[in-house]
Amino acid sequence: MQQALTSIRKEAEKKFDKTGGTVNGPLTVEGNANFTGEDYLDKFGVITDKKNNVRETNGLRISGVEGNRADFRYFEQIGQGASLKLNVIAGNDNGEFTFSQRGNFRARGGAIFGGNVTVSWGEELQFITKTAISMAPFGVGI
Repeated sequence: MQQALTSIRKEAEKKFDKTGGTVNGPLTVEGNANFTGEDYLDKFGVITDKKNNVRETNGLRISGVEGNRADFRYFEQIGQGASLKLNVIAGNDNGEFTFSQRGNFRARGGAIFGGNVTVSWGEELQFITKTAISMAPFGVGI
């Protein structure tokens, strides 16, 4: 078995430039993929919806079984703001969590916290609790 793996590795090394290059089309990696270095992993491919004045870049999809998944994407409402969105999808449920460039966090359906929590709306209201709270009844995101 080891000899077969060594042979496959040698053949792959002949075909792929290990120091750079481009792969066009889908790429499947079975096993772990390791990325070293200090730079970012960049994802391009902006989808523009001119009718709704929106730009999106799909980022990472983590798939489960039977269509269950979690999707990360960059979302921009042109001229109004941008955010990182996380959708967690299972069955007919689609939980959406939004982190905006202004530092806001919103959770569709409210947010539940446990432990020490500080919730503030500007300088007018600051609410501190040491018990679990649910923000859903207030109809607001944080």
